[in-house]
Amino acid sequence: MEQIAKIERRWQLAIMLLVAGLLAGASFFWYLAGAYHAENNVVYHEFAFPNFRFTNIMTMYVNHRLERYDGPSFIFTGTGIEYPALLSMMIRALASVGNPLAYYWLNLLVVLPATLLCTWLIARWPGGRPWLFAASPLLFLYTFFNWDVIPIALSVGSLLLLRESLRRPDVGRAFNLGLEIGGFALLAIGICFKLFPIVFLGAALIDRLRRRQWLSIGLAVGTVGLILVAINLPLALANYKSWDYFLWINSHRATEPSLWYWLLGGMVKEQAEASGVTALVNRYSALLVVAGGLVIAALAFFSRRREVAMPTAACLLLWWFAFNKIYDPNFDIWVLALLALLAAPFWLYASFSVFAFFSWVISFEWQTLASSGQQELFRWHSTHAMFYNILLRWVFLFFLIGWTARKVWQSAGEEQPSAKVSKLTVVDPS
Repeated sequence: MEQIAKIERRWQLAIMLLVAGLLAGASFFWYLAGAYHAENNVVYHEFAFPNFRFTNIMTMYVNHRLERYDGPSFIFTGTGIEYPALLSMMIRALASVGNPLAYYWLNLLVVLPATLLCTWLIARWPGGRPWLFAASPLLFLYTFFNWDVIPIALSVGSLLLLRESLRRPDVGRAFNLGLEIGGFALLAIGICFKLFPIVFLGAALIDRLRRRQWLSIGLAVGTVGLILVAINLPLALANYKSWDYFLWINSHRATEPSLWYWLLGGMVKEQAEASGVTALVNRYSALLVVAGGLVIAALAFFSRRREVAMPTAACLLLWWFAFNKIYDPNFDIWVLALLALLAAPFWLYASFSVFAFFSWVISFEWQTLASSGQQELFRWHSTHAMFYNILLRWVFLFFLIGWTARKVWQSAGEEQPSAKVSKLTVVDPS
């Protein structure tokens, strides 16, 4: 019977990967049309937005004129891109093929395997519902909208390694040295693709702090610090302006449809994009994200739950999304992964998926009208369709924050450990 069960699980995984691969392939071919209109950013955007074919993968190519690739040095010191170091380098390296269509096809060789890896890792997380991710229509919308599947895979993989580190400790230690270093190394690499894995690092550190594993915390700080310096310092020394562009553009980038676009921008594009408003949003957003993050960290530290890393990371990330000055539609693929990892009830997954689809449509319509010259229609869309989109997204995010916070504190049916959980050295996190 056990052998039959193993064969059944393997077939289920194979089918799951096939479904995820098909959805990712459909996403690739949906956005492929844009690669035929990539002469420059104006032509591309005029085609992509009204036809629902916009993808950041192609936008990076046309906005930064990556056809100017002139040799391997361009990968390291070429034009600045609004992503951390490793993703920026990867984008410039993919542009080495010399034309937008080949560049887009080359991305298939990166994003599709990352999607399958992401699906496989989510399937390995105990207690999750990987089919919520693998069979989600949102994979069609967002797999090739951006490169998010790469940092998601790195984040999930890191927590899996850190979890296994506690289950297979070395003799005389509370953890496995190799797995511990490997888990934190993956997080450092993930941060060099997108900043969001920072919350997974924070959650992992909170978990180790609760266990009073000081050596593990020291390893984390040393490993992450060393990798971040090793990747970023040479690039900053070689071309500081290119390396710093990611930091500069994100601090100067105007507010886009989000909570702040409504509260401080009044749903008026000119007002929301004013430099004074941008400065205020940067300040208030950072303050609220950090303050809320500290509250969530305290909740996790004093939690009665044994294993807190994944729900804590989810709660932190959702809080960040709620108060970030920008909410790009592709952030929804992160939410989707969290719903699968934390075994969301189907009604929650389905309702979020329906909302995410309409939000995707509304966002494309808004971008199309913003550049159409139809000012009255654009204002109506901003104060009606986009306003209710922002409002409903905020409701969803706050509901999900509450749902994940409850999981941080105690999951249903989980055995409650001793009140002195922080003094435990080896804990079965399952």
